[in-house]
Amino acid sequence: MQRNMIYVIRDEEGNFICAREIKKGYYYTTYTGITTGFTYYTGDVGKKTAEEKLKKLNEQFKCNFILDYIDLQDIPDGIRIENIITQKDFSNF
Repeated sequence: MQRNMIYVIRDEEGNFICAREIKKGYYYTTYTGITTGFTYYTGDVGKKTAEEKLKKLNEQFKCNFILDYIDLQDIPDGIRIENIITQKDFSNF
């Protein structure tokens, strides 16, 4: 079976973090695995995008999220756990 390596942002508990930008701020959603809304990044451009989002999330939310490089097939089906929202305008994100 061919490996499909991807980049994901994870929290300290191993959950997957999906960053979202809206007009009035920024939020992220936490997932236990793959489900509707789950986000991952591929290739060099995807890695750069993930690194930029990771940096902004850690700065703005004072988190210790990490970038992980894993096989897509190793991620189980999951559910959305929660949305974390801030109302600040992060126009540079």
